[in-house]
Amino acid sequence: MALFMSNTTARLAKIIVSVPQASPLSLNIAKRCASTGSQDLKTVDGQDFERRRSEDNVEMVGIGKSRYVSVYVFTTPQVEIREFYNAPNGPIGKLLPGRKGINMSIEQYENFKKLIPEIDRKLSDVHSLPILKVPEKPEINPSKTSNINEYS
Repeated sequence: MALFMSNTTARLAKIIVSVPQASPLSLNIAKRCASTGSQDLKTVDGQDFERRRSEDNVEMVGIGKSRYVSVYVFTTPQVEIREFYNAPNGPIGKLLPGRKGINMSIEQYENFKKLIPEIDRKLSDVHSLPILKVPEKPEINPSKTSNINEYS
């Protein structure tokens, strides 16, 4: 039986194999996610992505302003998308995990990938709609202002 994988699935499988197994009791999300500050830019399909390593040597790939995707093993492989922030009193470049994030099992990730074409269609529909402009505040003409006096 032949096994067919998309490029994304193949890349994910390579990452999963390279992630060390962690004990559920010893896994601390802050330690797992806190970036060491070392970063690298790598090109995937002609686009540069920022890559960092956490203190537990989990690779994090930047997908936008302070958001990273990582693949790690807890009890099962997980795909995590999380927002990070700079440590206020820590070394420059050290990122700490924020509260905003989502973890997906491989099954949930596969289901999400199947929905990508539908999401793309909906996005193109939204982009084809005219953009509604919010009217600017009208300027107040000083000659048409009125004074309000308080009477007691």
